[in-house]
Amino acid sequence: MAATPLAVLAAVVAGLVAFGPPGELRKARLDERRAEDLRTISRAVDFYWSNHRQLPASLVELARESGVAPIPEDPLTGNTYEYQVSSGEGYTLCAVFDRPSDASASGYWWHGAGRHCFNLTPNRTSR
Repeated sequence: MAATPLAVLAAVVAGLVAFGPPGELRKARLDERRAEDLRTISRAVDFYWSNHRQLPASLVELARESGVAPIPEDPLTGNTYEYQVSSGEGYTLCAVFDRPSDASASGYWWHGAGRHCFNLTPNRTSR
């Protein structure tokens, strides 16, 4: 019987070593969700652009577009993500991340911890 508690303890320690503390794992999952939410919004902006040849003035305007799924909000705070039209055909999407992207992550959606903004332009090939 004494071996069972030791086996459970060993499994818990192995899990913490392999995956980190539960709080850190939760933060990583929330950040993955935030990055995916920004990609979703970016695709919706592409769709809006393909229909109107201009950027929506706000996320509220984007949400009114027929065929656009509901605009996601931060999974922890429920706040809307930041969206701002910049000069020309560009726009920025911003979110607050708990942690930096994994070192193995690459590509455009890499981010540090804290508030991070992505400068984007609509993909004109979506339609």
